Amino acid sequence: MKMHISKTPLLAAILLSLTGCQDDAKVEQTQQPKSLTLAMVPPQASDIKAGEELDTGQLPPLNTSREDVSFVRALSGEYQAQLPDKTASASSDEYWLMVTGAELNQGLELPLTQGSSVIRLAPRWDKSSGAPTAPKSIAPDAVQLSSAAGKTENKRLIRRAVDSESLASAGMDDDSSALLLSSDIKPGLYRLQVAAALTATDNYLVNVKEKGSAYRLKLSTPSSLEANTHLELELALENDKTLGSPRLASARLQQASGKQTPLQLSQSGNGWRLQSEQLPMPSSNAGFSELVVDIETQVDNTLVRRTVKTAFKQFYPSARLAPEIKVGWQNGLPSALNFTLELAQSGRFGVSAILTGTDAQGREIAILQSETAAWLTQEQNSLQLPLNLELIQNSGLKPPYGVRAVELKDMGQMARLSYRDKALS
Repeated sequence: MKMHISKTPLLAAILLSLTGCQDDAKVEQTQQPKSLTLAMVPPQASDIKAGEELDTGQLPPLNTSREDVSFVRALSGEYQAQLPDKTASASSDEYWLMVTGAELNQGLELPLTQGSSVIRLAPRWDKSSGAPTAPKSIAPDAVQLSSAAGKTENKRLIRRAVDSESLASAGMDDDSSALLLSSDIKPGLYRLQVAAALTATDNYLVNVKEKGSAYRLKLSTPSSLEANTHLELELALENDKTLGSPRLASARLQQASGKQTPLQLSQSGNGWRLQSEQLPMPSSNAGFSELVVDIETQVDNTLVRRTVKTAFKQFYPSARLAPEIKVGWQNGLPSALNFTLELAQSGRFGVSAILTGTDAQGREIAILQSETAAWLTQEQNSLQLPLNLELIQNSGLKPPYGVRAVELKDMGQMARLSYRDKALS
């Protein structure tokens, strides 16, 4: 007996299975990540650009970790550019003198422009012998102040004297003592002298603070400085912006290691410039360098002395970003940003960026910030910034998406190499 099996139900089952497999394949295909390589927006004037030529440098890196680290944090609100400061600025109504015990015993001439100023005397540690030694503190009642011509008595010029113990109780624990001067003091030259015998070679810092003075010295420098580049500065004194023809104008570079390098200042038109073309690089990547400027000048028959300093980071241009970003896509949303770096040598580098979207009113809204850091080599020279799809979906924001605030850091130098506020849209 032959059995007759209907082909129609079997064919239908096979077709149904194939259709199901085909649908699954379509779903799987739509979920597969895609990528698109896009050129970054040209740098803007407010951006920080990496050096034209990369420099290997010779300083040992501070961070040599080989561990890959990345994290994403949610943001909200309309995107507001937070551009890094390209300039370090400071103003000063005071000055400092480093003097010896012998000079204090002999007497110093100090220019004052007003009353109610404060003079502080602080011993400075001596490390020249290898074993640090501290000079003894100066008792304020041993300090004498008189007009340079010797016509004004000490008691009339000093309103109050404060010893080291009183200053230590107020948080200034460097064994310094201080004098608060009379409000009746007139502008002019005064003589400061310590009557008690001091060790001739001991070092002391004399700090004269003229709070609220009309003569503030202002200094501006770049906040960071590439190796082998000239340091541009702006220097001006309030109420005498050209600084006239100072009796004294000098500068020095102080680096974190304690090394000090004298520098020559010269007038250039209505401004000032450093005569040295290049500053020496520090011996370590740790800390900042400081430019310290001293001036002494005559303003309307008043002798003004000021010291001002700014801090900046010296670094070697060790890497830069390629002009294109490879953007990963998944389910119609950006899922990752891949940056390629050009390197001078292997090292640890980090990249961060902010992803934005567009709301119903057309405003650019911040969604998330992503950061990543890794050890890179010439062969493995790319960094991937992950983007959180859930955060993007939950934001409810739509294209166009923007990649903002792209920052490249050399983690070994602890230095910012470049910053681009608007990278992609």
